[in-house]
Amino acid sequence: WVAWKLAANLMGKSGRSNQFSVDQDLNNYLSQTMNSKGAVTSTEYRGSCYDRGHQVPSADRTDSLSNNETTFLMSNMIPQTAYLNRIIWEHLERHSRNLVQKQEKKLYILSGPIYDQDFGHIGPQKDIPIPSKNFKIIYVLDSKNKIIETLAVIMPNTLRDGTMAIKDAEGNCPGLQVSDTDSQDWEKYKTSIQEIEKISGLSFASPTSDARESSHTSAL
Repeated sequence: WVAWKLAANLMGKSGRSNQFSVDQDLNNYLSQTMNSKGAVTSTEYRGSCYDRGHQVPSADRTDSLSNNETTFLMSNMIPQTAYLNRIIWEHLERHSRNLVQKQEKKLYILSGPIYDQDFGHIGPQKDIPIPSKNFKIIYVLDSKNKIIETLAVIMPNTLRDGTMAIKDAEGNCPGLQVSDTDSQDWEKYKTSIQEIEKISGLSFASPTSDARESSHTSAL
């Protein structure tokens, strides 16, 4: 899972670097202390029918090129279907930025995968688990750092018709030709934090005043 702050000063003009890369800190840790082959590389989703789905969106960190590049570390990615990544997930990301840019709010966001069903694995070593769902929790704060709204969603990691992303008999990935639909379609996936905790096995607490004051503005 990933947690980050979204504020107006973190969105600028750097644009999208689009440079997917291995997280070297994680790679060093796994290679040296965990007897592992290392962290996931940028090519390991190839041919899987799944997108490299951002947790911290690229557009949430455009204040500098270096911050934007951080969002393209593979440790920020999870396998997402094209429909989830490019449609309903993106619509919620856009809504979040609108809250900041048009309504002058500040957000604290948590996002991560849920594995309550076995959707298999991808990668050359078949060691990247596919989430069955993704969750997101958004705390909306006003100018006085008071939480005025909390949004929580659980979205299925499936195609539009509810099926898994599996190659067809011809070896093609279905559901890649997705188009924009109702920008508010994310609302039908609203849920409670308690339901996310139950299904994910994680526990969450609202940001405290001290935590809000000391929060970093880095990408991850």
